[in-house]
Amino acid sequence: MFGFAPETLVQRAARFRKGQGLFAGGFVEEPTVVQMGARLCREGGGDVPVPLG
Repeated sequence: MFGFAPETLVQRAARFRKGQGLFAGGFVEEPTVVQMGARLCREGGGDVPVPLG
């Protein structure tokens, strides 16, 4: 279940290409389809906290 995004965007996600994603929840104002760019740094590091409220 994906409660933060409209059903039409969730259905569209099944057809995303490499690098595309759906951002939804407490860290964006409204559900958004995004396209990731090329990596800027070496892989590594850790996770970052995301507020959900």
